[in-house]
Amino acid sequence: MKYQREITEIIKVAINITEPIEDINTNLQNIGVNSIAFVGIIVEIENKFDIEFPDEKLVINQTGTIKDLCEIIIDIKGDNDEI
Repeated sequence: MKYQREITEIIKVAINITEPIEDINTNLQNIGVNSIAFVGIIVEIENKFDIEFPDEKLVINQTGTIKDLCEIIIDIKGDNDEI
C-alpha cells in the first residue's frame, strides 16, 4: 500500500522496535503504541508528508492500523491512484 514503508519506519522509531511489522492491519496498540507514542507518530507523519490530520482522526481507537494511517494520507493528499 502507498506510504506503508514510510509509516512503518516512523512507528518502529517511535516505539523503538527493530523487528518488521508485517501486517498493515495489526492494531497499533497490540505492538506497543500508546496514546503518547501515537501523538508523536501523527506529528512525524504530518511533518514528513506536509499534511494536517483532521481532528476526528487523532484518536488511536479510530486510526489504529498502518492501513488506516496510509488511507488518511492518501485521502488528504488526494493521490489515491495507487491504493
